[in-house]
Amino acid sequence: MKKTLILTASLLVATIAALAIALVTVDANRFKPEIVQAVENATGRDLEIAGRIELGVSLVPTLVLNQVTLSNAAWGTQPGMFRAGVIEARVALLPLLLGELEIRRLELHSVELYLETDAAGLGNWRFGEDVDSEPQDPNTGSARGPALDEVEISDARLTYRDGPSGRVTTMQVASLDISSRGFGQPVGVELDAVVAGHPVEASGTLGGLRWLMRDADYPVDMTVNVDSAQLEIRGRVARPLQGRGIDLAVSLRTDTLADLSGIAGTELPDVGPLLVSGTLIDSDRGYALNGLEFQAGDSDLAGNLVLNLADRPRLEARLYAERFDLAPWLAPRRQAKAGRGKVFSADPLPLASLRALDGEISLDAKAVSTGNATLEDLNARLALDRGHLELDPFSARLADGRLDGTARLDAEDEDEAAELQVDLRAEGLQPGQLPDLRDTLSDATTDVTVEAKGRGSSVSEIMANLDGRLLMKTGPGTLKSTSAATASSDVFLETYRLLNPSATQEQTTRIECGVVHFAIRDGLAITDHGIALATTRMNVIGSGAIDLGSERIDLGFTTQAREGVGISAGQLADLVRLGGTLANPEPTLDTEAAVMTGVAAGAAVATSGLSIVAQGLYDRLTADDTPCETALAMRVRDTRSTGDKAADAVKGVGEAIKGAFDSLFGD
Repeated sequence: MKKTLILTASLLVATIAALAIALVTVDANRFKPEIVQAVENATGRDLEIAGRIELGVSLVPTLVLNQVTLSNAAWGTQPGMFRAGVIEARVALLPLLLGELEIRRLELHSVELYLETDAAGLGNWRFGEDVDSEPQDPNTGSARGPALDEVEISDARLTYRDGPSGRVTTMQVASLDISSRGFGQPVGVELDAVVAGHPVEASGTLGGLRWLMRDADYPVDMTVNVDSAQLEIRGRVARPLQGRGIDLAVSLRTDTLADLSGIAGTELPDVGPLLVSGTLIDSDRGYALNGLEFQAGDSDLAGNLVLNLADRPRLEARLYAERFDLAPWLAPRRQAKAGRGKVFSADPLPLASLRALDGEISLDAKAVSTGNATLEDLNARLALDRGHLELDPFSARLADGRLDGTARLDAEDEDEAAELQVDLRAEGLQPGQLPDLRDTLSDATTDVTVEAKGRGSSVSEIMANLDGRLLMKTGPGTLKSTSAATASSDVFLETYRLLNPSATQEQTTRIECGVVHFAIRDGLAITDHGIALATTRMNVIGSGAIDLGSERIDLGFTTQAREGVGISAGQLADLVRLGGTLANPEPTLDTEAAVMTGVAAGAAVATSGLSIVAQGLYDRLTADDTPCETALAMRVRDTRSTGDKAADAVKGVGEAIKGAFDSLFGD
């Protein structure tokens, strides 16, 4: 037995030595055509090995391939899908003698991997003719396949191009380590990379190579960290090579949403902590995110999302919220408006995007805060169909009142500007319950009607072409004229104090009624005796114009003392002008003489001839015992174009200057 063992060992050593000598003397490059052909047969793609093939001999022989390129799909936008400067494969020698291939370690250096999808979402990583064959159970079958223990990738760049959108994302990989205990065992993954300038670390386990090669039920358990954000993905993919049969529980956590601004490519608000979770599944028509939960600071949102990609992209969402705070999301826009000195943005509307996507989103929320107001019991439905955007219905409770309305934006025609139509009505509002008016008004139940229609490619352009009307009527209430005014109410109070200087000595003023009534034509909001305020001590009547295009204001107010209240006309201002812009209104004390001088003429020119002088509205500012009734019944007679009004303005300015000189120097 001893002699037999010695003889067997000697034969084995001799065999290994002979194999080693054979490997040393054999030029590995002679097998290059066979390697290329084997890869092409397996993938249906062209393989090129531009460099030499080297072979290092030991108990773990190392095969080195230099300058390797695998071609892209025939429809791909780049010629190559995979490139590697060096590929090193360390192969176990003894299993190789028994006819089994065991790769102890596979190293790839200087790698470029280009992944992309076509317009229909087909990935270039799908190889061969039988990609649609039925999946197999990874635990059955006799084919064991090559074992692969470890994979290390260094200095790699991964590029992904989304076919439908054309968006390209690039990842620079410093290192990627993949390890497994066997061909059918799970694979451990460790990744250190940079995406869009942000460090990315990923760790976890994926299905083994057997699952992937057979396109079979593939487990996923990964954690990805990007800056302070952490993404967890757990579940299975039934057919991983095709991206089908997805059933993954996903969750995203971060201290603040602003930390994701770099990855998102846009400035996100500083709200948090943030938690988003749900279950991602796919279907024949697209994807769905079920059981969505969104929490950001004091805001919450829940529901389901469905993205249909079968025909036209279509997003459907049914959402619910206990409370959602819009203030952080609106703050950047408000700051941008303040910086521009404009209320209406001139930024182009995303009309092309409205034509590219269809969808329907419904929201039921118990409370939605905008910072200035809180909408309760909100119910809204937003539908988009080939560029036609419709908000219907929209209803909510606001300040003990009811708010209802509809809005439509038609952007179907690429060659035409969008057309906006708004119909909004509010009934029973209590303005004193709004934060900006809480210290200014009490009671004063208010109804508001807004009917407007305009065309344009931006909000400012739509406003410059707007037609419609604004009507606001207020019932009895109390004006706290000596209270500390807020930023929104100080203009109102300052105007009132200029009209009635004695108001500074009064704690409160009792309001009987109030009306604001504007008719809007070609972006010009005109009111002719359409602004009225009746108090127990005096009546206020207002006329004028607001140019919604330039956002300039030119309104005039006069007063009438009520009989028997102990106030004389001499205690009231002749005229108060409200000028400036919508973003920065400026109330000033004026007199009839000042209105009829070159100062007023200059104002008329500055507002493109749309001042109270040019409109003749000042001449009609006369006493009225029932100002609210007059304002409600207002009819604006001037419906001519802006050009005609500007021409008349020049004439009106000349007449105003002539009249001023006549009054000063006689006929």
